[in-house]
Amino acid sequence: MNFHFRLHCSFSTIPLANHKQPMNRVPLIIAVLLLCATTVCAQEVTVKLDVKKTWIETPMGKPVIDRGSEGSWDFTAVDNPYVFVENNRYYCFFEAQDTKESNWHERIGLAISEDGVHWKKQANNPIVDVGASGSWDGAVAKLPAAVIKHDSRYYLFYSGRDVHDTKMTSKNIGVVIATELTGQWIKSARNPLLQGRKDKWDTHVTTIPTNIFKRDNRFWLGYRGMKGLYFDQGLGVASSDNLLEWQRATDESPVISIAEEIASMSITKIGNAYIGISQPMKIENRRYWNSTDLLEWTKGSPVLFKSSGKVDTISNPFLVRGQWNVLYEQDDRIYQAVLSNN
Repeated sequence: MNFHFRLHCSFSTIPLANHKQPMNRVPLIIAVLLLCATTVCAQEVTVKLDVKKTWIETPMGKPVIDRGSEGSWDFTAVDNPYVFVENNRYYCFFEAQDTKESNWHERIGLAISEDGVHWKKQANNPIVDVGASGSWDGAVAKLPAAVIKHDSRYYLFYSGRDVHDTKMTSKNIGVVIATELTGQWIKSARNPLLQGRKDKWDTHVTTIPTNIFKRDNRFWLGYRGMKGLYFDQGLGVASSDNLLEWQRATDESPVISIAEEIASMSITKIGNAYIGISQPMKIENRRYWNSTDLLEWTKGSPVLFKSSGKVDTISNPFLVRGQWNVLYEQDDRIYQAVLSNN
């Protein structure tokens, strides 16, 4: 199946102060063209995501975002990338681990690319730190996702865990807010916004590499629900009218059955359709999933991947010069792949 979107700008209804003076149209049309060049609604473009093609690691065998030096906040691992695009600039939010010792922490960093190919970590990393000891995100602040700009402020959602002991821990979702994508990011006093529920299918909840989607005058967020840590997992969906108060659309069961064991899911919107990439541990079990409303999904084709190592979490697909790209975790580093012919 091919997915595409078409964006259109029309000048046929531009009002004119005096239709007898056609030269007055020129500066107006130029102004509109300039506006169209910098807005999402501007271009007449058709972009297909052809699921028969293969995601090919580019460049092969070389990470695009590497770990930091010994002793740094990102020395042990950089992973779980999510990409947000604004004004032809690419922002990769990622998590990183400092050490393998018992007091390890995971925090959130940012790398920026001007061309979608070459990435540079920001000097002010980590942009989101763990909370105080004993707080809901006191052990880890990770899995950045779902950036959206609303009322001149950016919202970035992430997952937190209170303690390192996986038998005692709980995983929940919170948000940080900033006026610039590079920060300063401030944690909401309402955190955590979406909490795991005991005796439900989503005892633990975490973010997934997806955008926030606006539909029916509400914001929609996909999340990963787990009965136990990393097993009995399904896709949950919640909605909000203010980005701070969320209502589950999936109360008693996930929108994709636990039996599918999809683990995480990266989701992007193309036209009026949503396409997801499930992320079970075995790459050969990964599939495309299709939906028109985020609530009902059908399983699609296998995800074809050619890489130099074991592919872990895959980011949301994004366009670079008309080609679909993803970032993904591999060997505790971040690599890039381009959707290409086999």
